[in-house]
Amino acid sequence: MTGFDRIGRRLAAAGLALLALVSTALAQAPERVTVRSADHPDFSRAVFDFTRTIDYRAAVDDGRLTVHFDRPFTPLFGPLADRPLDRLAAPSASAGDGGMVVQFTVPAGASVRHFRSGTRVVIDAVVATAPAEPTPTPAPTPAPAAPAANVEERPPPSAAGTLAVQVREVDNGVVLGFPWAEPVAAAMFVRAGHLWVIFDRPASLDHRALGRAGNTVADRIRSAEPQEHPDATIWRYRVRPNQSLVAARRGTHWQVTLQDQLGYPSEPLEVSRRIVAGGISQLFIGAEELGAHLRVTDPAVGDRLSIVPIADPGRGMAERRRYAQFVLLATAQGVAVQPVSDQVTVSRFTDGITIDGKAGLALSRSALDRRVSIGDAVLAPDEPTRLIDFAAWRLPEVGLFPTARERLVLALGASPHDRRNPARWDLARFYLAHGMAAHTLGLLTLMAEEDAGLENSAEFRAVRGVALHMLGRPAEALADLKHHDLYSEADAQLWRALAAEAVGRHEEALVAYRRGNDALAEVEPPQRAAFQLAAARAALALDQLDVMAAQLDALDTYPLARRQADEAALLRGRYAELRDDGAAAVTYYDAVAKSPWRRLAVEARFARVQHDREHGRMTPPQAIEALEKLRYAWRGDGFELRLLETLGNLYIDQGDYRTGLETLRQAAANFPKSDRTRAIAARMAEVFRDLFLGEAVGALPPIAAVALYHDFQELTPLGPDGDTMIRRLADRLVAVDLLDRAAGLLEHQVRYRLEGAAQAQIAVRLAKIYLLDGRADEALGIMRATRQDVLPREVERERRLVEARALIVVKRWEEADVLLEADRSGAADRLRGDIYWGAADWPRLIAVTDRLLGKRWQSDAPLSSQERRYLVRQALAYSTLDDRAGLNRLRARYGVLMREGLLSHAFDILTSEEDRSADQISELSRKIASVDQLTSFMAAYRAEFVDAGGVGASN
Repeated sequence: MTGFDRIGRRLAAAGLALLALVSTALAQAPERVTVRSADHPDFSRAVFDFTRTIDYRAAVDDGRLTVHFDRPFTPLFGPLADRPLDRLAAPSASAGDGGMVVQFTVPAGASVRHFRSGTRVVIDAVVATAPAEPTPTPAPTPAPAAPAANVEERPPPSAAGTLAVQVREVDNGVVLGFPWAEPVAAAMFVRAGHLWVIFDRPASLDHRALGRAGNTVADRIRSAEPQEHPDATIWRYRVRPNQSLVAARRGTHWQVTLQDQLGYPSEPLEVSRRIVAGGISQLFIGAEELGAHLRVTDPAVGDRLSIVPIADPGRGMAERRRYAQFVLLATAQGVAVQPVSDQVTVSRFTDGITIDGKAGLALSRSALDRRVSIGDAVLAPDEPTRLIDFAAWRLPEVGLFPTARERLVLALGASPHDRRNPARWDLARFYLAHGMAAHTLGLLTLMAEEDAGLENSAEFRAVRGVALHMLGRPAEALADLKHHDLYSEADAQLWRALAAEAVGRHEEALVAYRRGNDALAEVEPPQRAAFQLAAARAALALDQLDVMAAQLDALDTYPLARRQADEAALLRGRYAELRDDGAAAVTYYDAVAKSPWRRLAVEARFARVQHDREHGRMTPPQAIEALEKLRYAWRGDGFELRLLETLGNLYIDQGDYRTGLETLRQAAANFPKSDRTRAIAARMAEVFRDLFLGEAVGALPPIAAVALYHDFQELTPLGPDGDTMIRRLADRLVAVDLLDRAAGLLEHQVRYRLEGAAQAQIAVRLAKIYLLDGRADEALGIMRATRQDVLPREVERERRLVEARALIVVKRWEEADVLLEADRSGAADRLRGDIYWGAADWPRLIAVTDRLLGKRWQSDAPLSSQERRYLVRQALAYSTLDDRAGLNRLRARYGVLMREGLLSHAFDILTSEEDRSADQISELSRKIASVDQLTSFMAAYRAEFVDAGGVGASN
């Protein structure tokens, strides 16, 4: 027995012991139920993984899907709690009537579909996306002995992505058709009165055709029931006894025929015995185009089956074979193994399936690739080869590295020029196994140039994907490793998990890791540790602590290199912290902080800072200082992104918005392809919006606010919110007399962001700023440039008044008067007063002032400053016209109210009985005009901006 085999045995034994401990703990603890969830083409699914049967009822009402369970439990919603599905979101749970009520939010018009799968409860939120089919002609009423087929799951009308199962009668039989749009592997067999139909891709099946079938179909197929599986489509059909199966495939469409006469697979699978390393006896079933290895519980029997679908049609077991420790079921398609002993291991290879029955033996070596050869010599001819097999690719049989490389290079040189790719292939894998990924990638590029079709080969994409990952290019690696022909390859799935975790796709990483689990035990320990560490990191990111703990426990079963041991210790620290064991977490962090691997040491120090800050042992300023020291200690990967994001948020929380936003901007710019970048950009937009529209308005002085706005202008939201943000910022600038900057903001808005009525309305505001800044000509220009044929009445009226004011400022009295001709409002009369005053049109000034003052003399309330100006202007007009009667009447009405205060002396002089010379009147006119310039409409305009800005000028 090799050392590697002994390690495998110890791993298997440790795994069984761990499983026993976990099972005992779960049996004693209150039930915690995992709720798995996923989107499918026409429905969203939640699966409650109960360990025993539970009664329930489900219904949808007014956008809420409610499920009542008859006993209490603790639901663990996992990612669904934070990331809604297309048709299922916002899960909540509450106790009631001795049970549990779980609710979800669903779209309007959604319906619920639910069923049991063993002890699990499956809940689907369904939204039909296609109209229902026309009502079919009613089928004849079934005879009592052959009731109509009962489809337990009631699917909605067929939608895009749903397989509409086809049913047709043939001579002495019935055919079920499954019209897949892509190649899939299948397994089909009958067991315990049920036809099993299995495909190695998940999909929704529409069985309406079965429900509408006539007597013949109903007699042969009594019911249909799904078997829930995350990576496959599995249905069980209760069928009439004594029927034979025949499976076939037409293109991508599978079909199975139930018939009376005997039927056999067109190419029956052959079973052979062979002896492998250590003299171990092994059963081998040779086949190609194998699907994923699936483990499924038979609810009718209660045991667990190992099933391997096959894409090559007609490849099944012609007869049932019973062995001491397992049974090979007869199948029309694929392989189905019923283990009798828990010592049996079924392993799936590229070229077949092995079944090992020796007690204590670990998983068989995974064979996923062609055998390695040098010239005519085939190495290890009796052993299955793996798709990614570093141990074999190093060519240990040949000798040391220089010798093996020389042999491979010589073989390449001896190959004909136009047939060198096989030799390049062996050399490329040899280099990859020795960590020389760049050499591998170069050879693969040459191979693809010579044969472009290689890029569609699963083996080629797998090796190139591994090389790209080794070179630090995980996104490109992931694209190769997601090749459809690698879906069922366990080795490739492990590397896919590694690449997916490296780019932050944690859910995808864990799914791929689970699919690759079969190959894990046969991977060399350093690489196995890399896969398990990646799975632990992904589980940590998704808060799946049970998965994380399982990986860390597995890493304890074999020795690790220092770097991997330090990374495992760092993850144990994070796990301890999440389990509220702060003392253990700090111990791990401090130990890893001394690691010779700087990347790990820096991350441990970062984790310690986070821990101390969250537990009040470090103030935010101290945390900022500590993190700034780490900022340049390690750069260029996901850690730097997390550090910058944390640091940026700390600055923002401390009110240093500029530094915080600049730090977050750097994080987003440095890592544009990271999934975190979108969240960081959203955080920046949220902070920016809050500073100018939300509760933080006024947190920055106006000058700092406009500087921040200009530096982060790209964060301005589109639409009305962005327009409001710009307008409010302009208001704040006007309030502190920064008129040029305020005008600049609104100019950009009017010219580039707005159109129609919105543009016309903001142009009014810009014109007012121009007037406040003494730029009346520009005010007229912007008003005329933004004229619209149709505007809301209030907008049109305000524009008319502002344009008239601009005309008054430039002393174009007649134009202003004409513009206001149809407006009889008080605001228009106030402008007319200014027009007639400026034009020295005394009779009309007197008339409009009478309208503005009305019967004001009848009130004892103090006069406003504006009313005082009206009275003095009117008195001056009467004096200029030498209208003594008017002056006497004015004094009689307002003399008492004007006795003291603003302009009282001028009023007294103008309305007194004494004669006034022309010079006196002229001097009074100049004084009154100066008061008008200081306290006129400008104060009112400025007040508008102060009030609208929402903050005082002192801010």
